[in-house]
Amino acid sequence: MLSPTRQYWGPWPTLGFYALFVFVFLTVGGIALFAAVLGATFFIAESEPERLVTYMRDGGTLWSLWIVAIAECAVVYGLIKFRQGETVRRYLAFHRIPARTLITWLGLATLLIAVSDLTQLALGRPIVPSVMVEQYLYAPNLPLLWSVAIVAAPLWEEIVFRGFLLTGFLNSRLGTTGSVLLTAVLFAMLHGQYDLYGVASVFTTGLLLGMARIRTGSVVTCIAMHAFGNLIATLETAVVVSRTSP
Repeated sequence: MLSPTRQYWGPWPTLGFYALFVFVFLTVGGIALFAAVLGATFFIAESEPERLVTYMRDGGTLWSLWIVAIAECAVVYGLIKFRQGETVRRYLAFHRIPARTLITWLGLATLLIAVSDLTQLALGRPIVPSVMVEQYLYAPNLPLLWSVAIVAAPLWEEIVFRGFLLTGFLNSRLGTTGSVLLTAVLFAMLHGQYDLYGVASVFTTGLLLGMARIRTGSVVTCIAMHAFGNLIATLETAVVVSRTSP
């Protein structure tokens, strides 16, 4: 449990702020995508509709995800500063951790990835979801895609879930187990682009990330693990695409 003398948002406001984060994700992402597409019309001729559609679906989406990441981090910062009584660094548990500890948790993340991949093979499922293959295959800017997957997404998602939300839930009667479970559920709900199995995998990943946050006392561990996991997933996607492309 966190010290009751510190000023944290309670569980109900914290849960309500989850809706705010989803709202920001949808509205800011939508506005950013619209702006990107509007800007693209000045550089892409009307005689190239297929190119414009590709940009709208892939390039514009990637840029909008970076803007979403910045917006979500800004909202978290504003909520903590508005609450007062605690620094942003301590509220989010931005603490340094020993390299040995980090390596241990990255090893656990690798083990989870291996188990997940083997399970999917045993079930006759593709290791890489089709939505990831299509996104990689049609991405007009691969460096941008890699930066979103390895930097933008892990940073804002961990700051929001294992940083802000988990802190608020820990400051309640939910306790450690309940807080980790609830955060993992909310984390999985945000990944509706996957099928049921994929969402379950995200939930399991959320449990491991929550455990890492509790055991190491730092959200830095979670960001590193998330980035590492996304790196592996993107590498797997690149391999699949290279084997299927003519």
